[in-house]
Amino acid sequence: MLIACVMGLSLAMAAITLTIGYLTNPPRPARWVPNPRPGRSPYYDRGRSWTDLLCRAALVGLASMFFLIPGILLLAFVGGASSAAKPPHTHH
Repeated sequence: MLIACVMGLSLAMAAITLTIGYLTNPPRPARWVPNPRPGRSPYYDRGRSWTDLLCRAALVGLASMFFLIPGILLLAFVGGASSAAKPPHTHH
């Protein structure tokens, strides 16, 4: 359950990163751009591929997973410790 929650959050973070990356700087083909200065040679714009976006989204997803796992485990430990410290509930 814990791992599924962390993986779900990581996938959500990766999806948000992919969406923002696509909206702010979508993939475009490589091209030669004419130089605005006269007499200068054009320069090469390597473009942006889907690989750039997917790699960044995967990196954010993995990083968020590795940062979320210790926090969720700590919360689970604190919850378990606080319930173990309470006296057992008796029915009268």
